[in-house]
Amino acid sequence: MSLIEKIEALIKPPISSLGLTLFEVSLTLEQGEKFLRVLIEKPQGRIGLQEIISVTQLINPLLDQADIIPEHYVLDVASAGVEHPIHLDALPDYLDRFVYIHLMHPFEGENILEGKLVKIENQTIELDVMVKARRKRLTIQRKDIDYARLAVAMK
Repeated sequence: MSLIEKIEALIKPPISSLGLTLFEVSLTLEQGEKFLRVLIEKPQGRIGLQEIISVTQLINPLLDQADIIPEHYVLDVASAGVEHPIHLDALPDYLDRFVYIHLMHPFEGENILEGKLVKIENQTIELDVMVKARRKRLTIQRKDIDYARLAVAMK
């Protein structure tokens, strides 16, 4: 088990207990200083400053007690961001959310699609998109998706 996997295993349950999701953990060296970055997200919502403070206060003592990072580091807890990338194997977690999909091969002449993720089957996803002011449901092959991220829906 890698160091990052050990950290994730340690902090994921307490983060989940707050109704939040651990999105990503990274340990980087920047200008001679080590940073442990913990990115979190909230299903169907935005992360507020109080939630970042709560997560920091919850996991900081756990990390100190476990002592699995041998060097001094700075803990940086933050939101994954409004338009953060989506790991393709995690697409089911984003049902009913507005997503940006980049395709490897054009679908009906388009490489980029934005819409509501409404259904996921074994090999396909369905998106509700707007095409020329009309709502249209598209079925996309999962193997054709190059990249996905959350998107901001303009209402």
